[in-house]
Amino acid sequence: SVLTVDSDWRIVYVNSATARFVGQTTDELLGRDLWQTFPALIGTAYEANVRRAMAEQASTSFENFYPPIGKWFAMRVHTAPGLLTLFSTDITARKRQE
Repeated sequence: SVLTVDSDWRIVYVNSATARFVGQTTDELLGRDLWQTFPALIGTAYEANVRRAMAEQASTSFENFYPPIGKWFAMRVHTAPGLLTLFSTDITARKRQE
């Protein structure tokens, strides 16, 4: 799934896979605050990683567990001036095998 936020953490792009993941439409998600939309991410390594990427305008990657649905994701974060694009891939099956 793919999600892009601006420097105010407002969702400016979201693909249909991400919308299905949260049970909303892309139109419902556009313009919303990332942290209000995904409050379970606040205080996690996910938040620390994406805030650092935005502040430093540096791409990064990491793995993150999302408790509300009990799944692991491989995250790739790419930056552009004032934007952060988050690519997530479900790696739950791999993590269970590990």
